[in-house]
Amino acid sequence: MQYVRKYVQGYLSRGIGILILGVLLFSGLWAVEAKADGDCKGYLTPYWTRNTSDGDKAGTFLMLGKEYTNGEFKNKYADDMVVLYNLDKNYSNVTFWAGALDGYSKDPADYKIYLDGELVQSFTREVNAAPLECSISTAGKTQMMVRIDAKTFSRWGIVNVTATGHQWELESQLAATADSAGSRQYRCKSCGATKTESVLALTSCPNYLTPYESNQVKLFTVGEENSFQMMGHDFTHGFYTNYLNADGSASYNLEGLYSSVTFTVGVLPKSGYNSIECVEKSTGTLKIYLDNQLYKSVELSIPMMNQELKIPTAGISLLRLEIEKESYTYYGIGNIRGNGGPGHTFEEGTILMEAAVAKTGIRQDVCTKCGATKKVTIPALKGTLKTGNVTVKGTVYYTGKALTPSVSVSYDGKKLKKGADYTVSYQNNVNVGTAKVSVTGIGNYKGTVTKSFKIALKNGMTFKKGKYTYKITSVSSKTVTLTKGDASLTSISVPAAVSCGGVNLKVTAVGSRAFYKGKATKAVVGSNVTSVGASAFESCTKLKSVKIGSRVSTIGSKAFYKCTALTKVTIPASVTKIGGSAFQSCTKLVDVILGKNVKTIGSKAFYGDKNLKTIEIRTAKLTTKTVGSSAFKNIYSKTKVTVPASAYAKYSTLLRSKGLGSKATVK
Repeated sequence: MQYVRKYVQGYLSRGIGILILGVLLFSGLWAVEAKADGDCKGYLTPYWTRNTSDGDKAGTFLMLGKEYTNGEFKNKYADDMVVLYNLDKNYSNVTFWAGALDGYSKDPADYKIYLDGELVQSFTREVNAAPLECSISTAGKTQMMVRIDAKTFSRWGIVNVTATGHQWELESQLAATADSAGSRQYRCKSCGATKTESVLALTSCPNYLTPYESNQVKLFTVGEENSFQMMGHDFTHGFYTNYLNADGSASYNLEGLYSSVTFTVGVLPKSGYNSIECVEKSTGTLKIYLDNQLYKSVELSIPMMNQELKIPTAGISLLRLEIEKESYTYYGIGNIRGNGGPGHTFEEGTILMEAAVAKTGIRQDVCTKCGATKKVTIPALKGTLKTGNVTVKGTVYYTGKALTPSVSVSYDGKKLKKGADYTVSYQNNVNVGTAKVSVTGIGNYKGTVTKSFKIALKNGMTFKKGKYTYKITSVSSKTVTLTKGDASLTSISVPAAVSCGGVNLKVTAVGSRAFYKGKATKAVVGSNVTSVGASAFESCTKLKSVKIGSRVSTIGSKAFYKCTALTKVTIPASVTKIGGSAFQSCTKLVDVILGKNVKTIGSKAFYGDKNLKTIEIRTAKLTTKTVGSSAFKNIYSKTKVTVPASAYAKYSTLLRSKGLGSKATVK
């Protein structure tokens, strides 16, 4: 056995795999030794003795020439010896040998064995009697006391005190808390068997009591780390009497909260001279008072030691416990608690894990009444958002609707989630200019960050205003072209300027086919228009009049083609170019005035205007090259043309070469 253990231990340090093997082997060896409860036997150790010496300390001793190493025997200078064992209901049977040490059997001895204070066996051993094996049935018993009375210098004792049943020793434990169960792991010190006990979660408070008044006692209350030993066990939440004083007391305010009070009563065996002897002679008394009336008086004798008392206290306000005793003896009350009272009262305890931003912590709180613990989640800390945490697109383009550019928010390298970590709101985010976006932390984050972004116009973008559609031609120059008019228009008015996103833009052009086949009867071209695009008014067959703006320089090809209701056209001085077929087939056109700066007239510009009876040409800048072929062909045959005097000779020939009929007059 020892060889195998050494073998395993030698390999424990050689890596995880061998460690696991070693643990398994070691566990297996314990399992091999472990025995059934009825088969396990082991030596008992007393928790208190009087007037004894023992084999473990004194070495081996002899009975009838046989060596013994475990046991207790009477000190040769005493008349008696007393030995107390805790059985704790663990053992079915206890055996031992009773006899005298070799050379010390000078007087007879009287043996008495008590179980829980009751005498269960007694016998007398004569001088020179052989050792006697004693067997005591101990099932369900808590304590055993062995007393030997013999004259001084006679050394009688008990040896090889052996219990049948496991001798459990606490090996490890997991404390129960207010919200989780605990456990205790025991190992038998004799055979190595193990057992586990579950400890229920402390869902209700045991309500350990603290006296409001005490006299001549040592108190142990909630929060103290230490405990006192009484009858071989550790106790807390109670008191014991001062050994130099005869009496002690403690008073408790129950306030009618508890249905009963329980506690364990006992003696601290080694507290003073002849303590157990005092107990044996019933020299101590416990008096229990309820609301200042004596409820019960209990003799503190061996049968009462290490016993739990339960006192009914429903409706009781005051409890007082008084102990009357001889000097030099500690009597104690352990684990005094109220039952059926209020629940736990927790106060903040130890922080087990610090909370951080977006990460919860854990704190272990402690009940101020019973010391029970529970784990509490500490809310995650809130990170404060700052300007550097937020990113938004610098420029977006006007659409006529509220613009909501996406926002990116990060904190300590972590990208945050909209709706979970922050909210977003926008201000002034429709028109051109500076808009604002506000990011406000929620959940694990706090603080508000406001950032700006620009809303701008874009070259080439189109927008509609009223019944007209426009296209931005230059953002920097703030100019647009009117590209489309609604077909339902009965009157056309091209404005000088138009607003887009709060920006005033000049309308500098009428786009090609802007009013193609429109139904309007009149048209006014705005004062900022510089060009009328190709086919802009083509086939507007109901258009009777048109006013061309004073800044128009170019009239595009077929601009007024087949405007068959048009009767008069005045080309302002600003116009320098008239495109081909610009006024072709305007069959009701009667009068035309050409401004003084016209340089170019495209081919067939007035072709087929059969009712064009008068033409006033104020420009002297026309040449054969700048007037297109058939520009005046098939117009009214007797048209009267007025030209500048300085250009008369030139124009007489030029106009006829461009289609003016032979019957027409030029003057």
